[in-house]
Formats: sequence, structure tokens, C-alpha cells
Amino acid sequence: LIQWKVGFVIGGGGGSGTLNFQGDSHKLKIKGLRVGAVVGVSRADIKGEVFNLTNVKDIEGNYKAFQTSGAFAGGPTKFWNLKNDKGVALKLQGAQAGLELALDYGGMWLKLK
Repeated sequence: LIQWKVGFVIGGGGGSGTLNFQGDSHKLKIKGLRVGAVVGVSRADIKGEVFNLTNVKDIEGNYKAFQTSGAFAGGPTKFWNLKNDKGVALKLQGAQAGLELALDYGGMWLKLK
């Protein structure tokens, strides 16, 4: 996943990604909203695992979780306990570039392209 983020107390972002599921690649569209201690602008390159996915369409939906991230030119980002209403869970982490410091609660919306 590649996500652009901007924020000051309330933040938002968007991006795209690819889901590899049962030997096929599926393009994803990402939107997000965050509330908490957020300041800065950054781009995150994130990879992770998907749990409880039996049908590719079940990846779609809203995921909510706490997030920590920090970047001053570059730094780590991690999403904890992302789950949607279909029981699909994501464990994501990666690196980001830009200037950002965040400890917040937010949501991420995924949709197949």
C-alpha cells in the first residue's frame, strides 16, 4: 500500500495498493481519516498480512485502529488491530518519508478498483 497523509490534530489521506490473494493480484483504492496527536505531511509505503479473508470482496470496507508513526525525512509506521465489519483483519507496518509525528485513532477505507 502507498498512502499520502496530511494532518494537524485531524488528518486525512489516500492512496492505492495491491492485494495478493490466492495467486491473483487485485488493485485497491485507499482513503483515510485520523483524529488525535497528528502533525505533518508524509508518504507511507506499507506491507502486511491479511487474516480471515475467504472471499476477495470481503477486503472492502472500513478499518479502524490506533496508529503510531514518526518521520523526520523518514521513519517507521505501524497500524494496530485493523478490522472491518466482515471480520477481515490487517497487520500493517512499513516506512514513511516526510515530516510527521502521530499517535492517533483513525480509519482506513479499502475498495477494489
